[in-house]
Amino acid sequence: MGDAMMDFLDKGPIETSRQLDDYCYHVAGRIGSNFLNELIRQKDCVDGKPVELDDELAAQFGRYLQFINIIKGIRKDYNEGRKFLPGELIHRGISYEFMMESKTSLDAQDVRDYVFNRVLEFAETRFERSVRYVKSIPSELSGYKAFCLVPLITGQKTIENMRDSKAEKVFNGDEDATKISYGIGSIMNFSYYLAKNDEGKKANRWLDEFGNSPRRFSFKPDDYVLWAKDFIDIESDTLKKHLGIA
Repeated sequence: MGDAMMDFLDKGPIETSRQLDDYCYHVAGRIGSNFLNELIRQKDCVDGKPVELDDELAAQFGRYLQFINIIKGIRKDYNEGRKFLPGELIHRGISYEFMMESKTSLDAQDVRDYVFNRVLEFAETRFERSVRYVKSIPSELSGYKAFCLVPLITGQKTIENMRDSKAEKVFNGDEDATKISYGIGSIMNFSYYLAKNDEGKKANRWLDEFGNSPRRFSFKPDDYVLWAKDFIDIESDTLKKHLGIA
């Protein structure tokens, strides 16, 4: 990852969407395919055979998370001198600086909207394959499945929050637009119990439903306790206690 970052810095600003995709692959996708999958392959066995997870799906999962990180961190990165958004998306001759700094120009606002939607689309096109990757993790590897469930869910809920907040707030770096206001306690809680309880038998059924309609599953604590018990066999009162809302 460090080598890839230095390589891209040496090449100068990212100009095309392909370059951005390559960047996301090298700094995040390869962590899934070349490191985590290999670690599982070397360490874990099911029915006496090494666990072989799909490298392409792992790489897409990494890309999915990295695209989300890029758009949610656009203001912080810019303030610290990092520019990840492809120049080809900043059309009509507007500079990166003008796009980031102009508060009143309609052209700058239009470009921010366009770039915001395009980068989120890059992430969203990889959501289905990310779900498939997490589904492919055997229930015997419940710890790794929970480990992957947390960023999968958190990433999707962050996308939803940014879409609802819209481009201007995200480009301003407003925390209520780029962070989940209710925290990730319910997501961590759910991921652990889904992977562990009932030998993880309900995990892939939930992932199918989540992949088809992620907004159905709100992790705001008061909403979460209404549906989570159907998948993790825990009573609502116990869930509330775990979340501190009993």
